[in-house]
Amino acid sequence: MASVRRFRTTAARRGANLAICDIDPARLATAEQALREHGVDVIAGEADVSDAASVNRFAKAVHDRVDALDILVNNAGVTLAASALETTPEDWEWVLGIDLMGVINGCSAFCPTMRDRDEGGHVVNIASMDGYAAMEGFAAYSTAKFGVVGYSESLRAELARRHIGVSVVCPGPIRTAIVSEMPERGRFAGTYGDRIRAENKKKGVSAERVAKAVFRAVAKNRAVVPVTPVAWMTYYSKRIMPGMTAKALDRVERRFLGE
Repeated sequence: MASVRRFRTTAARRGANLAICDIDPARLATAEQALREHGVDVIAGEADVSDAASVNRFAKAVHDRVDALDILVNNAGVTLAASALETTPEDWEWVLGIDLMGVINGCSAFCPTMRDRDEGGHVVNIASMDGYAAMEGFAAYSTAKFGVVGYSESLRAELARRHIGVSVVCPGPIRTAIVSEMPERGRFAGTYGDRIRAENKKKGVSAERVAKAVFRAVAKNRAVVPVTPVAWMTYYSKRIMPGMTAKALDRVERRFLGE
């Protein structure tokens, strides 16, 4: 994902040593080489974040080198354009496995050593504005991201007494590959996906902006961090005027569907 690449590069430029994982060995090797050019130490390992055993193997490799992480970032994500009732069991397993269980597996593998070290730290989980304001057509994605927001809130309360902060970052439209590569089902296939991709390309902000938001979240120990103007506006309007927000999201949905 472009956003995590930006975060890694920004961290490396600031002198941070990094532990990175990816399911794609070629992409992992490219990232590792690029980061080493900044003169920092890099631990790179293949891992499937939806598989707890795979994440635990990566965590063991990291913990063989360091006692605990200072900052943990869970970023892997996929999406799907489909109604709730057209989302297949395989779709649910794929999206929830990566978007929600990927976060849980990462925290389960790395947070205990951060806690037991008792020197503080920070966890950043990347969710989405869909994690507090669901749109029709992204049922599996919104379900996963609502879960990430709730899990992060619970984890934040749990780890606060150990001086470990937990932030959930909720970007709006970002120019990454997540939308360009999304599968589509039923009435959300074809022109709907094309309109979403065009809108994302036109109005999405850079991944660099998300990376900066991550560092601000860590520095200020913010609990929930919307990034784009639309994400901030939706965050507040959902709390102040939930009915009006639902109507606004419905109008956006109908525009994308061409209705």
